[in-house]
Amino acid sequence: MANLMEQTLERVVNRLGSTYYGKYRGIVTDRVRELLAFECTRAREFYRRAVDVRPESDRRRLVAAEIMRAVYFETLKRIERRGYDVFGGRVRVPKPRQAAIALKEWLWVTTTSSSSAPGSRD
Repeated sequence: MANLMEQTLERVVNRLGSTYYGKYRGIVTDRVRELLAFECTRAREFYRRAVDVRPESDRRRLVAAEIMRAVYFETLKRIERRGYDVFGGRVRVPKPRQAAIALKEWLWVTTTSSSSAPGSRD
């Protein structure tokens, strides 16, 4: 995840033309927070769109993908709650919480006909 985060930061910083990344690498500055907030907003939009375009008829077939989406969405929320500090330690969802998310998603997929996914309402 840290390597992916660094790649994302480099891509966004390069796109926005910032020179701060090289100088402050590994330090959560206001600029880094701004960049990560931008990426988190983008990710939230991708998660929302994924739920919106998924055909209702594919819900059961895509249960594993829905579980993965919900776990990654939880990781995203944890990054946001930490004030976008991705350098101070690993951002992860503990295994028991992952299991609870998986069960919730599986129950939702197998027992409802709603088109909104439980792991993306927050």
